[in-house]
Amino acid sequence: MTAAYLRGRMYYCHVPLEDGRTRVRKACTIDRATARTIDRMLEVLKGKRDWELLHAAAFGRITVGELWDAYRVGEAALERLRARLNDVDLAAYVDEWQRWLRTQLGAESPAPAVYRTHVCSLLAFPMAAGGGAAAPRGEIAEQPREQLRDQPQEADRPLYRSELTTRRLVRWLAGLPVGTSTKRCYRSGVSSFFQYLKLVGVLHRNPMRDVDAPAAGPPRERYLDHGDVLRLVEAQAEPYRTVSALIHGAGLELTVALGLTRADVDTERRRVRARGTKMARRQGKRARDRYARVEAWAWAYLERHLAANPGLPAADLFPGVSPKMARARHREACRRLGITNYRPHDARHTYAVRAIRAGASPRVVSKQLGHVDEQMVMRVYAKHEPDDSDYHWEETAAARDAGAKRPERPERPERVDTQPEHPDHCEARSP
Repeated sequence: MTAAYLRGRMYYCHVPLEDGRTRVRKACTIDRATARTIDRMLEVLKGKRDWELLHAAAFGRITVGELWDAYRVGEAALERLRARLNDVDLAAYVDEWQRWLRTQLGAESPAPAVYRTHVCSLLAFPMAAGGGAAAPRGEIAEQPREQLRDQPQEADRPLYRSELTTRRLVRWLAGLPVGTSTKRCYRSGVSSFFQYLKLVGVLHRNPMRDVDAPAAGPPRERYLDHGDVLRLVEAQAEPYRTVSALIHGAGLELTVALGLTRADVDTERRRVRARGTKMARRQGKRARDRYARVEAWAWAYLERHLAANPGLPAADLFPGVSPKMARARHREACRRLGITNYRPHDARHTYAVRAIRAGASPRVVSKQLGHVDEQMVMRVYAKHEPDDSDYHWEETAAARDAGAKRPERPERPERVDTQPEHPDHCEARSP
């Protein structure tokens, strides 16, 4: 066998194959003594006919340096390396899982794309070489929230089944630079991926079930007064002005508002058809639609936008406007007006607080926002009800009592004794 040789600053070696040929591979060392030791290791593995490891090193599935590190540790490390070679790359199933999700939730549901972002963040989480333990936080933890949300959606990094340890999942979830509520969403998205792998037989169990979900934080309740809302809307150019007015005047999610078509606008009833609600996605069903009524002040913006942009009924209401672009214009307007910590999603809080303060029913508000029932609205926004709203029923009841006529009480009839008198009590009557 040809000895290792120096090329540039790196040593190269000849890895033997089962058919008698060799392949030149990097020895991953610049030390001559180490290169000679690697040559002897290759001769030993050839004598043992360990073609599985030799072919893996020859054809690039592992590096010669990884093989040398495992050989130095001992047979247990070599067994772990063999198990890794027989491992399954879970990243290869991401596209297949996405197609399955779309059949479950519907082609128009945004949930598959959001869940893909969550899984890609796990794939990008760095690993320490060979040990299966997560490296320090690194590049993922250093990214700002906006960059993490807008990162590429390609699952180009492998995620081997043997590396799927509870420790890695815990450290990945703890290192995400987002709040506790968003971490719970990330956990849910990755758990959906693992659950699919369990259904197709790749995993025997869902490892995310061993990772406790972060404690739910207090609900976010950032809202603006109506005067500030009008200032924020007017500070943006079209079509972002109409988008802002629509999400504030109807309580729509930003992605739902940007997905509207002209056919979704009901001009007679002053409402829009919101396609796909979070209520249906959380219940694991196909995304159902809801109809959201638009406030009069926001409807004026929408009418002007429709008049200035004629089109077919199937045409998009806001063509060419992406959520990323709308968020950027929103942040820019807030910065100019001095409004801090206010996101486009907070428009839903603004709508709910304004409606509850005006005396709207929690059932109506929950239906407008797309919640399952009014429990969420009561838990978060009940404190914004008028102070005396709980006692209006007393005034209504008193008014009804005063207007009602009290029925006359019937007289009790005189009692008639039908029992015969006792003979001893009868008075003597003259004949």
